[in-house]
Amino acid sequence: MSKWNQWYQKIFVGNPNKADFTVKDLPKTRREQFFDVIKLRFTGMVTGNLLYTLFALPLLFWTLYFWFAVSQIQGQENIAEVLQGNLLISFLTFCVPLYAIMGPAKAGLHYCLRNWAWNERATVKEHFWKEFKRSFWKALFLNLFTAMVLFAGIWWISVCLLNAETYPALKFVAALIAVVMGLYFISSIYHFPQLVTYNLKVRQILKNGFIYTFVQLPRTLLAVLAYLALALACFFLWQVLLVVFLTMGMSFVFLAQTVYSQFLFDKYVNDPSKQRRGMAPQEQDAVR
Repeated sequence: MSKWNQWYQKIFVGNPNKADFTVKDLPKTRREQFFDVIKLRFTGMVTGNLLYTLFALPLLFWTLYFWFAVSQIQGQENIAEVLQGNLLISFLTFCVPLYAIMGPAKAGLHYCLRNWAWNERATVKEHFWKEFKRSFWKALFLNLFTAMVLFAGIWWISVCLLNAETYPALKFVAALIAVVMGLYFISSIYHFPQLVTYNLKVRQILKNGFIYTFVQLPRTLLAVLAYLALALACFFLWQVLLVVFLTMGMSFVFLAQTVYSQFLFDKYVNDPSKQRRGMAPQEQDAVR
């Protein structure tokens, strides 16, 4: 057989000596599931991330504008005094709707990632928009509520700290608000995996997010530390990582959330017939 025929056989026909794919060849662990999706669906992940980024651009541009506006403050003006005035309230006010409109796109991307993790068919062209429409109002409200928590938390923390010299007890109030905000944002990593997997009310999604946070607190804290490490890397290396993050970064983050959330859903919610979807059947002595 000539080299041309060998090449044609390999590309278009396949290797006849290779064994057929079976259920046992599916990923056996969550880590394998995560990397299998990246390997097999990389192009779809990049496409979905770029589409999601389009909805994030207004918030990104507004944040950059605010950042450069504050960086130009010079002379006798105190940045703390400026933030106490209209500048911070204006920034936060515009952030609320700009972040809210990202919710439906986030639901669409999560839906595609969930199907890919389950080894089921999903295309960005079709299923992204399908879930975008189906979960539009719930996703919009979830992001709106998160943005409002951010608005209220940052505003009250700044007010407490700016008045702490007069009322020292406000430092503890600010710390308490920061803890509540932190717990909410930790629980928010479970919101959209629930939204695209189950037919739940927004109130149930919020409640379950806190439940998952506390029943798996050590693992959840590790996930948050990974988020913080990523945020610090983006802060110090933003010139290098910004383009990478905008093209594929959120897909990787959401995929990690999806795979981890599916582990919790299998452990606490799903019946045995719906567990380990997209994964090889678990042997009796295998580690989950």
